[in-house]
Amino acid sequence: MPNYPLETKLTDVKDYLNGVESIRYIAKKYSWSKTMLHRWVSKYQHHGTDAFQEPYTDYTIEFIMAVLNYMNEMGASSKKLLHSIMFRQLAAFGGGSI
Repeated sequence: MPNYPLETKLTDVKDYLNGVESIRYIAKKYSWSKTMLHRWVSKYQHHGTDAFQEPYTDYTIEFIMAVLNYMNEMGASSKKLLHSIMFRQLAAFGGGSI
């Protein structure tokens, strides 16, 4: 799916919420799906403008490199790595096997 500029999303969502335009009119005007516009409105109502920001992580470069090095050294796939982490967390809390 194409990535639309933040300004476009905000303008269209606010026009709809302020009663300036209908979802149907906006969708037809830009040849967009009404479902997509409804999702934008819902995301905006729950999260404000943050809903349209690019996803980000708080992981440091060092952490990411450590994970990649571990995967490389152990020949571990991302799935195997995930299982290893989950097992360690269960063991730390006194849980059994997965």
